[in-house]
Amino acid sequence: MADREDLDEQPRKKLRLTSPSAEDGDTLGRPDSTEQRSNHASSDPQTDLELKVGINVYVSPDTPGFTGIVKQRYTDFLVNEILPSGQVVHLTDLGTKPKPTQAEKARKIEKIAASGTAIVQPLSKSSAEKAAQGSDQNDAITEPTQKVEPAAKEEKEGMHPSRVRQVAAAEAKDQTVGELRDGAIAAISVEDRSKIEDIFGEKTTKAMLNLYGNIKAKPDRKARDFNALYSDPIDDKQKRTDAHVAVRNVFSSTLETITGDDNVITIKASTPRDRNNHGRGLPQKANAPRAKGKLGWDELGGEHLHFTLYKENKDTMEIMYFIASQLKVQVKTFQFAGTKDRRGVTTQRVSAFRVYGDRISNLNRNLRQAKLGGFEYHPKGLELGDLGGNEFVITLRDCHFPGETDVDASERLGLAHVLVSRAVAHLAQRGFLNYYGLQRFGSFTIGTDVVGMKMLQEDLEGAVDAILSYVPEALIEAQNPDSTANLSTDDKARAEALHIWKTTKKVGPALDKLPRRFQAESAIIKHLGWTDRKTGEQKRSNDFQGALQNIQRNLRLMYVHAYQSLVWNVVAGKRWVTYGDKVVEGDLVIVGEQEAKTAPPAGGAGQEVDDDGEVIIRPTADDSAAAPQDPFTRARALSKEEAESGDFSIFDVVLPLPGYDVIYPPNAIGDFYKEFMGSERGGELDPHNMRRKWKDASLSGGYRKMLARPGNDLSFEVKQYTRDDEQMVETDLERLEKRKNAGRDPGMLATPEEDVHVQNGGAEKKITVVLKMQLGSSQYATMALRELMKGGAVAYRPDFHGGR
Repeated sequence: MADREDLDEQPRKKLRLTSPSAEDGDTLGRPDSTEQRSNHASSDPQTDLELKVGINVYVSPDTPGFTGIVKQRYTDFLVNEILPSGQVVHLTDLGTKPKPTQAEKARKIEKIAASGTAIVQPLSKSSAEKAAQGSDQNDAITEPTQKVEPAAKEEKEGMHPSRVRQVAAAEAKDQTVGELRDGAIAAISVEDRSKIEDIFGEKTTKAMLNLYGNIKAKPDRKARDFNALYSDPIDDKQKRTDAHVAVRNVFSSTLETITGDDNVITIKASTPRDRNNHGRGLPQKANAPRAKGKLGWDELGGEHLHFTLYKENKDTMEIMYFIASQLKVQVKTFQFAGTKDRRGVTTQRVSAFRVYGDRISNLNRNLRQAKLGGFEYHPKGLELGDLGGNEFVITLRDCHFPGETDVDASERLGLAHVLVSRAVAHLAQRGFLNYYGLQRFGSFTIGTDVVGMKMLQEDLEGAVDAILSYVPEALIEAQNPDSTANLSTDDKARAEALHIWKTTKKVGPALDKLPRRFQAESAIIKHLGWTDRKTGEQKRSNDFQGALQNIQRNLRLMYVHAYQSLVWNVVAGKRWVTYGDKVVEGDLVIVGEQEAKTAPPAGGAGQEVDDDGEVIIRPTADDSAAAPQDPFTRARALSKEEAESGDFSIFDVVLPLPGYDVIYPPNAIGDFYKEFMGSERGGELDPHNMRRKWKDASLSGGYRKMLARPGNDLSFEVKQYTRDDEQMVETDLERLEKRKNAGRDPGMLATPEEDVHVQNGGAEKKITVVLKMQLGSSQYATMALRELMKGGAVAYRPDFHGGR
């Protein structure tokens, strides 16, 4: 990955840096702390977008912020997943040693041949199996495997050591298979043998016993790998029935029987699934391992292989699709706790169902900007949300601070340290409003929240129109071959494709022009444009619900969830402006959360004992037969006495996401839900009527903490630099390679000795702030930076705007 920065941006993109319009450091986007900023004038596009989705107040507005560039290099944004146990996920190894390719094997043989060393060919798998299997003839019971005679041992003395090991392994396998076969046959009672022999005769019975023994000795072999047997014709119908029943009972469904037209019964090996289920056609138990694939998952630790995915400047799903294509499996084989940012270096855990570690480890040689390691087998796979949060190491470049004018470099560095220290202290102590970030709402003219609002209004045609909308400028530029406007190629192609669809209703030309990444638009066009071959009519042209239903479910649900997020953001700002950090009557808290905080620890003074002084052990929620079946989080309102008791802090207060299965605060904030959602901006909806006929638009709701704050491991470093391509931190892969090459474990930050650059005495010294923090799941690092920098975080982005 030495060419990391060469791959950092697509060549067709022209880049720029945008910064807030503040003229000096004392006016860095500071909002009015007493009212919402809906009327706050700003020429900063990012601030305008934040206001549009309800992000409008700060927890500590009087703490000075600063400006800085985020993600100028994708190595400026490191994200490491935190497991529910609290352990931070790092790439610490690259798994097992990859198996050599055929080309590598050929080169090795050529090298040995050139050196004059004798080449010893390994025993092939088929030869080893053949040696171990012996004869597959089913006409007699195979005698127990004989031990190697002394003469055979003497014959080995002249062999190459590797060949000796191969022959020994084959002999050991031969002996094991023979013992298993003999043991299985010996387990058949004399009475059962007599029953089979009375029906089929002595010769066929011996062949059946031998077939049964071979199957038991090689349970991973498929049915077609064993030779079938044929009985003499049995004309009596009752005797044929007795034959089928006897074979099934005596051989525990390991053998199956089929009667032919000539009354000859075919006896053959049953499928592995029927062998495992001890009966033909019986369904598998829910907790039974799947029959397909190799056996031994329990011995490995479970059917789910967990591994660490490290990626640079790649989407999570992009890597998943590549791995699935290389392994020839479906992408649903893989599960993870959550997707990670594309522009960054991220590390997370992934699980794969019934995939062996060496198969995935071998992919490391073909992966670009990604590595896999940390392989472990577990009985369960990962689910969305199975994480404790994320650890971020963020490099903020070219930072500027209030009061830095007319000071020298050393004084400026000291000022920066003082201001950042103060801002970090306030962030750690007072936290930040737990807003949903801009990425929740899309980055184009019509946000995902608007689509969701129309779905909740049951205006499905309006929702479809919103998804298929584009700005006229994009179409004009797409149709102008001499255009020099800074619009992305994909957005221009999208506008042209949607224009073709709206004006011609022709599916083919529209989809040919539409870039593949616009999945929702493609799904809608395919559904609405479906043509009946007999009549030539587009019979689904008005089936807007069907068109939305055709969108991938997680993407479809994103729209209504975005509307919930908009309402939550607006209400959170209102709650802070109205009451600040004071806990008031009617505030909502999670049921049982406070009790869990104050419960005595296991083994402590608060243990429950019986009359004999023995400790009473109560079942936990997970293993109690009487555990509640309600999977939803519940909240309750605080009384006046509870709010004033001091037992609850502002960090305990939650706000509901609108839905039919939540309660709203019985105070002014509950009334504000009705006011906002009932307004034109809120869609004129009723927060107490969120059920819809269409299940995907029927929201149950949920709860979200109003305030969040980083974990205890919050730190920062202020540094000077002169080169924009200077890397300030080491990635997991770089540390792993250093340990491998030098046998040492460097720290998080690159030291001057390890990060050598050509010095330019005339270059301006810039300041960077490296921030390390841990956030809970579903908390946005962008919102923590917003509070820390008071809106001064400047995204490094291409010099073009969205085309829709």
